[in-house]
Amino acid sequence: MKASLPRIRTLLAAGSVFGFLTACLSGSGDWLPSIGGGFVSAAPNGGFATVRGVVKIESKIQPRSHGINFYSRRGGPAVPPKPTASINELENVVLYLEGNFKATEAPFPRRPATVVSTIRQVNETFLPQVLAIQTGDTVHFPNDDPFFHNVFSLSGSRSFDLGRYPKNQVRSVKFDRPGIIKVFCHIHSHMNAAIRVFDHSYFCRAGSDGSFSISQVPEGTHTLVAWHERLKLRRQVIRVQPGENASVDLVL
Repeated sequence: MKASLPRIRTLLAAGSVFGFLTACLSGSGDWLPSIGGGFVSAAPNGGFATVRGVVKIESKIQPRSHGINFYSRRGGPAVPPKPTASINELENVVLYLEGNFKATEAPFPRRPATVVSTIRQVNETFLPQVLAIQTGDTVHFPNDDPFFHNVFSLSGSRSFDLGRYPKNQVRSVKFDRPGIIKVFCHIHSHMNAAIRVFDHSYFCRAGSDGSFSISQVPEGTHTLVAWHERLKLRRQVIRVQPGENASVDLVL
C-alpha cells in the first residue's frame, strides 16, 4: 500500500487540474487568448505608430496636356487657356500603405472630417490638382470663375456629370468605391484633376516641402507607396513597431 501512495497522489493531482479546466471551459471563456484575432489586432494605446518622412522628385515630369477652349464666352471667339500659376508637384504626391486591410481583423479609424474635401475651379484650373480621400467622403466643386464650368468624370470607380453651373455655385459628389478618379471639364478641355479614393485611412498628400505623416498605423510589415499620376510608383517595405515612429525617405 505504501508503494502505491505516490501513484495515488499523482492521480489525485491530475484529477484536480482536469476539474479546474472543465469548470473554466464551461464558463464564458473570456480568460483565454483570442486565437486569430488577438494576434492580428494592434494592442490598445500602444499598438499603433506614425510613419513620417520626406518624398523628393528627381525624375522629369511630363507637362499636363493643354487644349483650346472651343466654347465661346458671351458670344466672343474661342480663346486659348490662360497661363496657370506654377504648380508645386510635391503637393501632387500621395503616400499610402498598400494592402487589403479589410481582410484582417485589425480595426482602422476613419480619418477625422476636420477639413472639407474641395476641388476649386480657379482661372480655368482645378485646385488642388490631386486629392486623396476615404470611401464615403464627399468632394465639393465650387466654381470661382466668372463663367460656366461643367465638371465630369468617366472613371469606372465613379462616373458623374455635374452639368453647367456659374460662379459661386457648388456641386458635390460622394465617392463610395476605391480607385483613381480622373476629373475634367466639358467646356475647358485643358482642365483636369485626379482623386485617389482609399478604403482605409492609411494615406496622405505630401506637403509643399515633400514632408508627409500617416498616423495610427498598426504594427507589422507594410509596403509604403509614393504615387504621382505622371511618374512611376515608388514602393518601400517598412517595419512598424508598436508605440514607435517609423521614418522613411522616398525619391520619385
